[in-house]
Amino acid sequence: MFPWARSSFRLFPLFLLLLQPAPPAFAELPFTLGGVLLSSDDAVEVRVDLTNAGGARLSSLEVGGELIGGRAQASLGDLEPGQSASAVLTFPYAHEWRPGRHVLPLAIRYRLEGAEDSAPRDARACLVLVLGESPAEPAVRVTAGDVTLDLRAEMPVTLESADGFAHRVRVTAETPRGLLAAAPAAEIDVPPRGPISLVVPLLYGSAPRDSRQGVLVVARTLLGPQERMAFATATVEIAPSAAVLPRIRAPLAVAALVLLVAGLVAERCRRFRS
Repeated sequence: MFPWARSSFRLFPLFLLLLQPAPPAFAELPFTLGGVLLSSDDAVEVRVDLTNAGGARLSSLEVGGELIGGRAQASLGDLEPGQSASAVLTFPYAHEWRPGRHVLPLAIRYRLEGAEDSAPRDARACLVLVLGESPAEPAVRVTAGDVTLDLRAEMPVTLESADGFAHRVRVTAETPRGLLAAAPAAEIDVPPRGPISLVVPLLYGSAPRDSRQGVLVVARTLLGPQERMAFATATVEIAPSAAVLPRIRAPLAVAALVLLVAGLVAERCRRFRS
């Protein structure tokens, strides 16, 4: 048991992708989310509260997350409009973790009854938790740029020290289902002064075309007695299917011309033989 495990636990304000000043796609998500941090002798327990704020039934609701080296997932069942449900995510204490400011990434999966697309949907959110007696401010400031994605895109990420000290930081990208981060984690040295930039390659998977998806970027400091995580969100505009056509238009034209010439040659040969 760690000495701070029985200490006070506090829940910082809830940060959600859908509550960010983001594009309408996030505002249209049919639920609201809340959370309560629960203390336990042998694990950290986080209660996730979800309310159906839309006009359609939500089915097969699941929420999952990762904290202090462990993963947890729970089902919330089905929700009629206006109904709420809660699920508790339990994270046993790992052997190596630090008290301080932790970002808990959440993945919310569901189906929207009555929608034209009945495929499972996916959203990203996060809770900011303080584990221990004294809160810790973020060690770095993080910004992530919005991008348009056809098959591949490079999402710009900028980091800057928040306290005037150098930091070794691990940057991870949490993507929804249908998007892939080609480099899911990167380590970078943030100088005491001035910004430093990197790019996170994103690959298209199966996300709906002509849609907006949210990506969560988490920066974790690797050194020091306290955890001082920071995060940022970005919007990925998925290009419509027609965006692929300009690339294949020329090859298609060449192939059509070859087929046309081959057809003409075959016809002339047939006539010559007859």
